Amino acid sequence: MKLHRCDDKTILGSELARMIAQTSGVSVEEAQQQLKNVIQAILSCIITGYGVQIYGFGKFFFEDADGHYIYDTIHNKNIYVSKRRYIRFKASKALKYRMADMLRDLEDQNQMERSSQ
Repeated sequence: MKLHRCDDKTILGSELARMIAQTSGVSVEEAQQQLKNVIQAILSCIITGYGVQIYGFGKFFFEDADGHYIYDTIHNKNIYVSKRRYIRFKASKALKYRMADMLRDLEDQNQMERSSQ
């Protein structure tokens, strides 16, 4: 299966929707709408102050960074950096283990292909 990518390491949301459609038996348009709905639901929860934990996948949450001063060496003065909120994602242990297993299987498969040549 050829993936449509926006760069060497990232697939597009439309490609993800196509993959969802193939595995779930719905149309690509329905899968795109489902994906948009999931993203909107996650963002709505995060914006209202709730983290979203998906069992076996991970947790999306806000993290606050307090305001602080940094020293500007070019202008020789302190500059205040205001308080910010960041969206964070923490992968679950189950996801990390699953990815490690998948990478190991892929590595074994590549090694077998190289040895058969």
